[in-house]
Amino acid sequence: MGKKVLGLIAVFVLAGAVSASAAVINIPVTAAGDGTSWRYWGWFGSGSGFSADANPNEARHSYWPGDGNESASYLQFQLSDFTGTAEQISSASFNFNVLGFIDGGQDNRDTKGNIYHASNSSSANGNASQKLGGDQFVGSVTGSTAMGWNSFDITSYLKNDVTSDYNWVAFSISSPGYAGFSFSSAESGNAAYLRIVTADATNGGGTTNAVPEPMTMSLFGLGGAALAFVRRRIL
Repeated sequence: MGKKVLGLIAVFVLAGAVSASAAVINIPVTAAGDGTSWRYWGWFGSGSGFSADANPNEARHSYWPGDGNESASYLQFQLSDFTGTAEQISSASFNFNVLGFIDGGQDNRDTKGNIYHASNSSSANGNASQKLGGDQFVGSVTGSTAMGWNSFDITSYLKNDVTSDYNWVAFSISSPGYAGFSFSSAESGNAAYLRIVTADATNGGGTTNAVPEPMTMSLFGLGGAALAFVRRRIL
């Protein structure tokens, strides 16, 4: 094989290694962007409200004779932190830190909470107090869900949000029955966040971190070996 051909192979291999890197953009929810809506009822009265500084956030439905409680949480993430296009997104996930389960007082169902994405967040302003409900099912927290950080895929939903040029991504989390769970709020220091991974480290804007794919290091090694072989042939 000619020296020029080997040289070209080495260049193309190394170029492939560079393009195999990815950018990771993390977008945490702000204190104003997450909160819990609640209501209670019982023998001694009833009431409702919304807490923007709830810590932790909750989704629950519970009832004991003479006393009932219900809550749902809402989150909005600033999509303008991502400056890429939908085509550049390789994957996207919704991540939050589960703290514990809440007894429902009745049948205490295995499904503790359901996560929904809002298909139309054009009216969102970044404040969870809007209580913008989701209409697209993302996933469920169940009795077998691990404590700590959990991740749910939202790639197709986020691509639609970017294509629609929305400024905010909105979610709601509610309990389907007599059960519930709690998760970290922005005020706790463990804010829920969106993670966007792009195919190229130069895409996406915001705070990016180069994350080499597994094949990257192999490609660099192959390219380097080819260049070394070419150098030896020249000498």
